[in-house]
Amino acid sequence: MTINKQEETQANQSFCSICGVAITPENKTVFKAQYRTLAFDTELALNLLDTQVDICRSCYAKSKTGQASLSKNTLKKDEILSLRKVIGNTFEKRESITQYPFKIFINETSLPSNYPVQALFTVPKRNFKLAVKRNLLRRRIKEAYRQHKHELYEHLNQENKQLAIVIIYIHNKEMTYNDIEEKLILSLQKVIKKISRA
Repeated sequence: MTINKQEETQANQSFCSICGVAITPENKTVFKAQYRTLAFDTELALNLLDTQVDICRSCYAKSKTGQASLSKNTLKKDEILSLRKVIGNTFEKRESITQYPFKIFINETSLPSNYPVQALFTVPKRNFKLAVKRNLLRRRIKEAYRQHKHELYEHLNQENKQLAIVIIYIHNKEMTYNDIEEKLILSLQKVIKKISRA
């Protein structure tokens, strides 16, 4: 198989949004479009996520059994940083922390949202040429953030602050969800320490 053929196959390949395993006829879950966001947020509209979100049979089964708890840790549209002005100001302030494989830019500012944090997740194209890889990593990061954002939220609510953050995946190799989750927890702890000293 030529390199072009391999790239085409990879580009058309679907991966599980949670564990990252390639979706095959054997492990593919048969479910309707309305369940595609189940592993992220049972209340989130489909159009807020990549339309190619997929979940393997194993992860889908785990999500079904944990459906009640999943709905508690949501990631709403208002929690996603989208205003260009705020994003630009966040980079201009150059206030950041690095916890490999992440670099997180921080901007303590008022936000057009009732949530204490608005976050942006990015995977540079220069490190991952294929969009399917960037989307997969972005979904893993968002899921890890969704599961562990509560400590940051609680701290900001206590201090009556709002924060814009940009989370950049700076590693040039694909990491598993478990590794990403472990490193993101450390990153969020560093963010809390940094804003506590401010």
